[in-house]
Amino acid sequence: MKRLLCSIALIITMSIVAGCAMTQHQMDDYYGSWIGHHLDELIKSWGSPDRTSDLDDGSVVATYDGKCTVSVITTKDKIIENVSPKGSTFWCGDPYRSEEFFPKPTN
Repeated sequence: MKRLLCSIALIITMSIVAGCAMTQHQMDDYYGSWIGHHLDELIKSWGSPDRTSDLDDGSVVATYDGKCTVSVITTKDKIIENVSPKGSTFWCGDPYRSEEFFPKPTN
């Protein structure tokens, strides 16, 4: 009986945690809301990236490292054209964590 109750409690807990995570499509929409914005706007919102790489064509790859790693690719004019989160949906796909660490643009 005790094993059954523990199993039921585990299933309920896992269902609650899974229900809070975004789907891949929702994550793409969430982080993709920065596409078309200038890199400076993102830096003002998220802070300085952990790493940046200047590419030969003048574009930039800015990377924010952590439990959710987010790579941002810009055009040569520093306009964001791709935002790619990498990591578990627990860290990258939790709407509350995402908004705390990686807020959406204000406009």
